[in-house]
Amino acid sequence: MRESFSISGMKGLFLFPLRGKEWGRKLLYLGLFWLAGGLVPVIPWLFAGGYFAVVVRNVVRDEGEKIPEWQDWNRFIVDGIRLLGAGLIFFLPLGLFFSTAFSLYFGTSIAGIALARGGKEIASLLTSFGGLLFYGWCLTVGMLLSLLLGLVAWPAITYMILEERFSALFEVKAWWKIVRANPGGYLIAMFLFWGVIIAFQVISQWFFFTVVLCVFLPVIYAVAMPYLTLITAGLVGQVYRESLEALGKTVSSGMEV
Repeated sequence: MRESFSISGMKGLFLFPLRGKEWGRKLLYLGLFWLAGGLVPVIPWLFAGGYFAVVVRNVVRDEGEKIPEWQDWNRFIVDGIRLLGAGLIFFLPLGLFFSTAFSLYFGTSIAGIALARGGKEIASLLTSFGGLLFYGWCLTVGMLLSLLLGLVAWPAITYMILEERFSALFEVKAWWKIVRANPGGYLIAMFLFWGVIIAFQVISQWFFFTVVLCVFLPVIYAVAMPYLTLITAGLVGQVYRESLEALGKTVSSGMEV
């Protein structure tokens, strides 16, 4: 029996991580890798990223068991390294943009305080307000860039995952056809993804600022991160598969796009 969902209907999306054999144990291991990444930098997250890549590959190829067993460790680490490289290429510039914007905002705030202490209230007000406006403009531009980057990064990274080589990331002509075939599907997936992430952040902040509940944050993180990882993998894989179907193509194990 096929265990899939459609971008158009989203039927079964939120149950996707809870399907298959021994899904609880598989999610537990994934959660432990996410937690371990907070203690040992990068390496545990490479395995988590590699697991994400294998799930994406299984969804696109419509493999029988979408959520794999924890056994092909070499494949996990290689896929994780590829994902890390792709993430740095696509999102490091965006991170630098946000960091620079915040640094400038922080600098204007400090300058405003210094001017106020020097008795220059008008200059202080203009400096602080100008910095706030600039930061707001940067946030707006950054969010738009995030959306555009997502529309490009998702198909590019999925194509790289399927081809199982890092150089595939730069074969723009090949994966751009995927975007053109189903831009609406990618937009829906992107908005749903950000909606889920924002909801998770709101819940996390509520726990963080509640003295009694903040001790449960590691548990929330260990449960939520593997769940969100698999939902995202399902979204990415399914919208890519639907794009291929729109082009009249299919992908199976060992078959190139």
